[in-house]
Amino acid sequence: SIFLADTSDGAFGTTTVDGAGTTDMGQYSSIAVGTSGAAYISYYDNTTGNKALMYATNVSGSFGTFTVDTTSSADVGLWTSIAVGTSGAAYISYYSDSTHDALMYATNVTGSWGTTTVDNTSDAITGEYSSIAVGTSGAAYISYYNNSASDNLMYATNVSGSFGTTTVDTTGNTGQDTSIAVGTSGAAYISYYD
Repeated sequence: SIFLADTSDGAFGTTTVDGAGTTDMGQYSSIAVGTSGAAYISYYDNTTGNKALMYATNVSGSFGTFTVDTTSSADVGLWTSIAVGTSGAAYISYYSDSTHDALMYATNVTGSWGTTTVDNTSDAITGEYSSIAVGTSGAAYISYYNNSASDNLMYATNVSGSFGTTTVDTTGNTGQDTSIAVGTSGAAYISYYD
């Protein structure tokens, strides 16, 4: 199950978001809070027959859940990271092994969910440990790990309209446990484990 713990009433309280009593629901969760105070959560659903990227929000007052990307034959929705833009749209980076072990991107900026393959390097497990940030322009900035023979810290952005990728650090086995932030100028800042 996935839960939300918050102090919106002055002390910690918990709420069941999805999967009451379900053991394989809610892994790889990430949370963002919008300007209205609503919570936006991405997470992995590994329940029987459903390997999915899930999304939940209480923007309407109570939690609603949505399947963003799914397949019954592969893992979709691991290593999720979520950000919320100023418009209230959600942006999610995640790992999928259904598309050649790929870094994936999903957003509902148009009103419905759409997904994009960002990086699916054929000789690597690409997209683990992803982190996403959204700039003031609405562009997405993603840091992630390329688990290949060279084990690199990677960076992707669609600031120019379509996604481009950059290798950031190739020294040893580097780039796990990433976290990214973007400044008002559009500069990206990444922390990571080496």
